[in-house]
Amino acid sequence: MKDLFASAALVFAVVLAAPASDAPLEIGDGTCRLRVAGAEAEILGSGGQSLMRLTGLKGCWSDFETDGGTAVRAGADQIRMDYRIKGAEAARVALSAAFTCRSNRVTAVYDLTAPADVKIGGAMIRRQSPCRDSRLLKAGLWQRHAGGGEAVETNDGVFRRYDAGADALLEEIRGNPNWVSESGQHAAFVPAAETNRFRAEATFTVLPSPLSDAAAAAAFHGRPLAVELSTDRPFNLATDGVTPLALTALISNVRPVGVDHATVRLAVLDFDGKIVGEQRQRLVLPAGGQTRLTMPVPPVTGVYFAEAAVTDRGEEFFARTSLGAVAPYTFEHREQSIFGIAAAFDLPSRQDVNSLLRRMGVRWVRRGDSRETLPAIGAIANGHDNVEPGQWRDDPAKKRAELRKLLDACDRCQNPYEEFGNEWNMAALNTGKFADVYVSDWLKPLDQIRREDGRRVELLSMGIAGADTAFLEGLYANGGWPLLAGIAFHPGRGNFTPDYDGSGWTYLGTIRAMKATAAKFGGKPMWITEAYACTRPHDAWHDSRRRAAENVVLTYALGLAEGMKAVFFYQLHDAVWSDVRGINTEDSEYDYGLLDRSGAVKPSLLAYCAVAEALDGAGFRRYVTFPSGTAKGILFDTPRGPLAVLWDRTEGYIQSDMTKKPYASPEPWQEHWTRSVAARFPAARRQVTVVDCIGRTRRIAAEAGSVTLPLTGAPVMVYGLTLK
Repeated sequence: MKDLFASAALVFAVVLAAPASDAPLEIGDGTCRLRVAGAEAEILGSGGQSLMRLTGLKGCWSDFETDGGTAVRAGADQIRMDYRIKGAEAARVALSAAFTCRSNRVTAVYDLTAPADVKIGGAMIRRQSPCRDSRLLKAGLWQRHAGGGEAVETNDGVFRRYDAGADALLEEIRGNPNWVSESGQHAAFVPAAETNRFRAEATFTVLPSPLSDAAAAAAFHGRPLAVELSTDRPFNLATDGVTPLALTALISNVRPVGVDHATVRLAVLDFDGKIVGEQRQRLVLPAGGQTRLTMPVPPVTGVYFAEAAVTDRGEEFFARTSLGAVAPYTFEHREQSIFGIAAAFDLPSRQDVNSLLRRMGVRWVRRGDSRETLPAIGAIANGHDNVEPGQWRDDPAKKRAELRKLLDACDRCQNPYEEFGNEWNMAALNTGKFADVYVSDWLKPLDQIRREDGRRVELLSMGIAGADTAFLEGLYANGGWPLLAGIAFHPGRGNFTPDYDGSGWTYLGTIRAMKATAAKFGGKPMWITEAYACTRPHDAWHDSRRRAAENVVLTYALGLAEGMKAVFFYQLHDAVWSDVRGINTEDSEYDYGLLDRSGAVKPSLLAYCAVAEALDGAGFRRYVTFPSGTAKGILFDTPRGPLAVLWDRTEGYIQSDMTKKPYASPEPWQEHWTRSVAARFPAARRQVTVVDCIGRTRRIAAEAGSVTLPLTGAPVMVYGLTLK
């Protein structure tokens, strides 16, 4: 027996470390195969066609890259590659890779050895696909909240999908998806247990090409079913007031056996939680099969919440989206509008976004070209640029050239204002730090060049974060005041309603503090270049989706009442510019949009439209006080008659109980104000018109010259009152 074991061990060793050969090595079955010839590993599809070639690594930030290598079979389903390295760092870098091919998946694990001073952060896996049809896929997975709060879409992986006939190749991206070329993808090396050793992994999965993107992600993760929702309209928004939205639920079975015991429910709720459409049925799908359920959603002004859920043997798979409808409206008084947008992605397209911004009534764009924005959406574009405080300090000639180029671009783009810099004061809030550098090193040179060249553009201050009156005072003390045509600032808001006039991260409190400080120095036009209603779920510091809609209305009503030159909402879409369509539940920057990350409307988008319509051509008359002390109001004169924005603060200004941990955001159709206070107002007509925060209108009859309105913490916009 001893000799038999010894023989087995010898055979095993031969299998694991077969000698290198010039002949191609191949592993895998009929679904997916990997062929290695020389230093190139080639992934082959089900029909033997080439899907991807892996040819090593390039350092990018340090001078090293692979230059051939030696491959050996390391098992029945694994091949090991030891690469040769060339470049200035070749003597200090070593790289090997283990390629595994099992079922329909190829995994490449790269093992890199390099000292700490060799920069490996930008390293790219060299790979190239002959498939020209490719796209980036940022998959999401909807999950219920354990505490019964709002369901959340979580990150389900980032992939690049290549389609080639009957096959689709899914490349999982663990590094930066933007650090990419046709021949390389960021490798994302992470430290291994041993000093100076790093590891990166790349995974490639071969799937049937007809699979939808959601089904492909489900198959990658081994889930049997995928559910996704879509409509026939950009942003899931109906805008003609006539044609219903066509909602479609696509359900895919990605496993190799059929489904015959599942049930599916497709439901649509309105802003009050009322079911406006529902379908229930048994689900029968063959292996690899798909089915579509469709439902019309009425084009009645409002926001709607759709969910498609499949239950199969006790396991649930579901997806959500939101939809909206607004009636046609043409803005007649854009020239006096304060409505702006701070940022937007071209998603799904520039044309679609322009159409939406025009319908929203956007008059100001924080950065852009007025030659494009004026004809496209009726909006004026400012200039906006940012630098580091010490940038080009050692190269004054380059600095002057860059500033001249910046100002030239502003005039060319017909930007009336340049907002230069962004939130430097966040480095040391309320200290005035960097105010001197900002004035002496940047504002003064900008103004000098502007005057020398006869530029038309005028300067706004950088966007100052919060109520940093010390920074504002620093601008004045260092001689910056006469150089500025206006003050730009960002009244960041936490767990407070916008009308809370307190210190800290408050909206109205910040506006009034900054106005008071500016008034001490003679005053300046005040620009809010970032206003917020962040909807990060299950975070008591930020708004729920429902509160965000209410707060957008108050943000603009208060902005006009307080005399702001413009209020730019930050921003149109969820996610961030470096990760468009991305999901990151740990970073609140991903939840500032009026649209979700895929471009579907959030309630706050409907609120923006509603308050923009109400304030079209409006002029502030006065704040209104009432005997109760809890009822609040702002009175405006409009071309449609007097407009009163009314709400009640019986329940205070704090939105959420931050002592509740973990905190659960309510679903957006759930009312969070628990008390309604009846208030009586004089009426000019037999009935008054009440518009809620998402633009829904109702008429209430007056009796004996007055009307009773139920008020909560949610603002309503009312026409037909005679408030003095």
